[in-house]
Amino acid sequence: MGKKFPRSLWGYRPSAVDEYIDGMVRDAEGRVAHLRAEAESVSQSNAGLKDQIEGIQKEIDGYREKERAVAQAIIAAQMRAGTIEEDARKAVEEQKRRVLAEIAVKRAEMDGMRKELERFKSTFSQVLNAIDESLNSPPVVSAGDIEESLKERPND
Repeated sequence: MGKKFPRSLWGYRPSAVDEYIDGMVRDAEGRVAHLRAEAESVSQSNAGLKDQIEGIQKEIDGYREKERAVAQAIIAAQMRAGTIEEDARKAVEEQKRRVLAEIAVKRAEMDGMRKELERFKSTFSQVLNAIDESLNSPPVVSAGDIEESLKERPND
């Protein structure tokens, strides 16, 4: 500020002081107008940024909700996978038990068939031996058999 005013009879010349004060008021009013314009611009920019923040916050909230849904889906899938795995184990054990029981039944049937085969072999062997003996040894004929054989023959 170092303004020097011309002097007049009773101090400084009032018109120069008034001019200077008017200039300062104009400068101050210009600065105030400029500051108000800047404040308005900052306020508008701030409002825009607040809107952007709200939009971004809504997006974040949406993503968080999706994240929760995905996490719940993963947990449900893991639980379902565990259930499926347990059911499969039970089914395999049941099938294994049934197969082993069927194998035991078939083994028992095979043992019975083997025993039956052995009895058949033994009986067949006895029959073959009897046939062989009868073919290799002379027949034993009693006198009664001869008489009856003669009676049955027609007289020639």
